[in-house]
Amino acid sequence: MKEAQQQLNDLGYMAGEIDGKVGRKTIRAVYLFQWCNGLKTTKTLDADTLSWLQNERKIDAQHCQYIINYQQFSLM
Repeated sequence: MKEAQQQLNDLGYMAGEIDGKVGRKTIRAVYLFQWCNGLKTTKTLDADTLSWLQNERKIDAQHCQYIINYQQFSLM
């Protein structure tokens, strides 16, 4: 858990304190990571999510924000 929290923080998803506990910030970070990377949004560190955290092509939070902004703009 601590390693995943660190990876999420390094990617800018703001998982909170690296304490190994699944709190509100970690759940939110996992959800955003899953959504931004096209994974099923389970809000849990399932096998797919843990595997994708190791993927070189994972999308960081900054690039995810561009995706969100584009989708909002294209809906107008």
